[in-house]
Amino acid sequence: MNIGIITYDYDPPIGGLGRSVKRVTNMLKKIAPRDRFVVIAPSPQGKDVHTLAPMTRLMRGGCPLFSLALHVHINILIKRYSLERIIVHSGSGGAFLLVKPRSPLIVISHHSYRQEASYVFRAKRIKRLWKRCMAVLERRTYSIADAIICVSNDTKEELIQHYAVPAHKIQVVENSIDSRWFERGENVIKQKHTLFYFGRIEERKGIWVLLDAFVAVHRTHPEVRLRLIGNNLVGDALQAFIHRQGIASVVDIVEHLEDSAFKEEMRSAEIIVIPSLVEGFGLTAAEAMACGALVIVSNCAGLRHVITHEKTGLHFESGNSASCADAILRAIQSGENGNKWRANAAEEAATRFTEERQAREVMAVIGNCSRNSI
Repeated sequence: MNIGIITYDYDPPIGGLGRSVKRVTNMLKKIAPRDRFVVIAPSPQGKDVHTLAPMTRLMRGGCPLFSLALHVHINILIKRYSLERIIVHSGSGGAFLLVKPRSPLIVISHHSYRQEASYVFRAKRIKRLWKRCMAVLERRTYSIADAIICVSNDTKEELIQHYAVPAHKIQVVENSIDSRWFERGENVIKQKHTLFYFGRIEERKGIWVLLDAFVAVHRTHPEVRLRLIGNNLVGDALQAFIHRQGIASVVDIVEHLEDSAFKEEMRSAEIIVIPSLVEGFGLTAAEAMACGALVIVSNCAGLRHVITHEKTGLHFESGNSASCADAILRAIQSGENGNKWRANAAEEAATRFTEERQAREVMAVIGNCSRNSI
């Protein structure tokens, strides 16, 4: 079978979506060697990659322009590569398909623009309006799909309630993580008295919630440090806050790490805090579980089902810095309970988030999808 995979982010990946798409595509090729997978993306030309509208990758807001190119070329590409199934990675940061292709269409929804628009603050009205416009394009993509894969139950409920997608059209297939996360390495020393944050430093990721919580924790536990690993998207406001609160000496900001250094940082983390306001699927939480960290997450959609409260980590109320501070203090003082939660998390991650499991579940949807299946 010839299968087309459409994605705006691929190789080299821009963010988590690109890493996820590349990982599952490689595993699909491995478990289905008789099938051919053609990736259609604005990425540089490579083996089994059709480069479409490459300049859109360099543009801010280039995704809808890439999707416009798809609108023009999709049926031409289906004929050129004899594509019998089409997969579109959609949702925020993904691609849209506005015309029903000649071959059966499977849409993989990572998370929605409507969710993101709900968490863009009023000061950014233009950005909020932009995301709502993207949600209209999303709705059209879902409406023409023959089958839809959601990466979490929360995303499934979002599509049913707010995009009017019939429940029978949706299958939930959780994301996987790179198998190298399960390689603990030798003589890894966990950093005591340090809280770690991994991800883009931005409002949507709950960075201000975490910083407010850390200020409260620091008052009673001045020995505790905060280490932020990720690219700073809030600019000078971050340093201004840190200096204003008098915590500059105990906050580290590390940007632009290579994958190997990023993994080493996460493996050394004893406590990881993920304060996101919205997620499609908590990929960082899954990676943190595999590394044997004590993971603290907000109970927002996309995270609450990755970590089980008081079994594989701790929850706190999304957007509530006082609740976040309480969870951090509890983790610091968790003792044997913390060790048990870390062990449970690592054991669960080793079977739940494997690349092969995700690829086989996606292939099952591909195999069952036809124009007559819906």
